[in-house]
Amino acid sequence: MALKRSSLENYTLLLVELNKMRHTNFNAKTFLKKMRKFCKTSHLKFKTLFLRIRGSNIEITIRVKTS
Repeated sequence: MALKRSSLENYTLLLVELNKMRHTNFNAKTFLKKMRKFCKTSHLKFKTLFLRIRGSNIEITIRVKTS
């Protein structure tokens, strides 16, 4: 794995990690740990999570709801 990756490489690696996690129970801490390699993350009182792919201006917002 290269030290400097393009945003497309980060996005692709992120999708591969997410694909591996889809058959496991969701754990927020593990999820964030996996994401941080490829994304810059910030959160607002653990209700909204902002992910920005490294090297890109595109941001994804995830709203956390309790059921």
